[in-house]
Amino acid sequence: MAEDETAEVRGGTVTSDDGKKVRRVRARDFNKLADEVKQTFN
Repeated sequence: MAEDETAEVRGGTVTSDDGKKVRRVRARDFNKLADEVKQTFN
């Protein structure tokens, strides 16, 4: 399961019944990853 989630985030495309919902979640996860990367480099 974890691998699939990572692949989805990396790919930037997630297929689901509600595209809008997936897009919102994807944006949130992407922002979270960006913050984590910033903290890692800082």
